[in-house]
This record gives sequence, structure tokens and C-alpha cells, in this order.
Amino acid sequence: MDSITEEQTLILAAEGDPNEPVKEGFSVKDEDSLNWVLDLIRRNHYYLAAQQHIFEQKLKRLEEVKAIYLREQEDMCKPYREKIEGLKARFGPEIHAYVATTLSKRAKSRKVNGFVIGSRQTPEKVEVLDQLKMLEWAKANLPKAVKESVLVSEVKAFLDDKEEAGLVDELGNVIVYKKPGESKEFIELIT
Repeated sequence: MDSITEEQTLILAAEGDPNEPVKEGFSVKDEDSLNWVLDLIRRNHYYLAAQQHIFEQKLKRLEEVKAIYLREQEDMCKPYREKIEGLKARFGPEIHAYVATTLSKRAKSRKVNGFVIGSRQTPEKVEVLDQLKMLEWAKANLPKAVKESVLVSEVKAFLDDKEEAGLVDELGNVIVYKKPGESKEFIELIT
């Protein structure tokens, strides 16, 4: 059974109960009340971190066990996979040749003894070997096939480098601008 380590227990015990209730009508009005609320938040951060650590350790152990079972499964199944592939390699051409002689002119496969034996055509694919030459050709001969996009991160770097807030086109329309960041309040535990 997983539990918090002795060291974590001592730290948590020294900090106090994270479930300490907030008294009715309590408000932050001075240093003592401020420190009390911050201490309560800190205690909950410690308990949260301890619980997350416990669950991370459990998940790590589960992944280790899963890896062991997967290796065991692979070891047990490997001889059968090899036997299947060996039989298909040895007898596959003969099986296909024989079944082809028994097919009607329109049929492409046949069910035999729990198997479907036949052939299927894989779809045609286009493989581009030279992207730049293909792009040049498509721009000149097939413009609807060309899709251009802009890397926003590069535009931001350009604007930062030039100390510009944005860019406008020749008509004065804003085409891109840097949106200022938002200010958000936060309370974070310093660790």
C-alpha cells in the first residue's frame, strides 16, 4: 500500500491540517490573518504535491508491470506469428494460384475454411521527391494545388527584431499586429 513517506508526514504534520475550516465571517484584515490564509494555502499545496507524487509512483509501477506483460505476451506469441508467416510465405503463392482457378470472372476473393483468399488493389499514391521543384511546377501549371501559409512565430520574431507593433498593406490596412499580454492575478507557492 502506498503512503506518504515519513519525511513527508513530518513536514505535513508540522504545517498543520490542510482541511482546517475557515471560520464564518473571516476576512484578511491584517498580517496575522494574511499569514493564516497563506499558510492554509501552503498546507494544501504540500498535501497536493504529496498526493501527486504518490499517484505518479503508482503510475510508474503500473507502466513497468505493463511493459513486463507486453514483453511476456510478445515472447509467447512470437513462435506462432513466425509459423503463420512461414506457412504463408511457403504456401501463399500456391494457395493464390489454386484459388484464382476457382474464382468466377467477376469475383476477386473466395471464402474457404474460415479464410477469405483473394487479392485487392491498393490505391494509387503520389509521391513527391523534390518539394521545391514540385512547388515551382504547381505554381505555374496548377495554382489551385498550392496552399501557402505563414509561420506566426517567425512574424513575431521579425516584429520584435524591428521593434514594430504590426504591419500594414499598401492601402494602410492592418494585416498583423502584436496583441498585448493580459495581466492576471495569481497566488503561487514559492518552492
